Amino acid sequence: RRHTRYWRDWSSDVCSSDLANANDEGHLYGSVGAAEIARSLKQQDLMVSPDHIVLQGPLKEVGLYTVRVRLAAEVEGDLKVWVVPSSSETAVK
Repeated sequence: RRHTRYWRDWSSDVCSSDLANANDEGHLYGSVGAAEIARSLKQQDLMVSPDHIVLQGPLKEVGLYTVRVRLAAEVEGDLKVWVVPSSSETAVK
C-alpha cells in the first residue's frame, strides 16, 4: 500500500529528461533504454530499477514518450519521458 500512495504522488506529473546525441532530423545516435531512464529518475531522487521500466523497445528519436513503470503486480502507471538532444544550445526542461 505504501508503494501505491508513493506512485500516485509522482507518476502522473513527473517528466524525465534524458540527454542523447541526435542528428538534425531527431534520430538518436544510439538509443535511450530502461537503464538511462532509471538513471535520470535517480537524479530526481526517484529510485526505480531498470527492471521496473517496461519498454516496447529502445527510444530512438527525440520526443515525448509515455513509458509504463511497474513497481509491483498491483502498482503500475505511466511516466512521461522527454528525450532531448544534448547540445550546448539546447535547454533541458
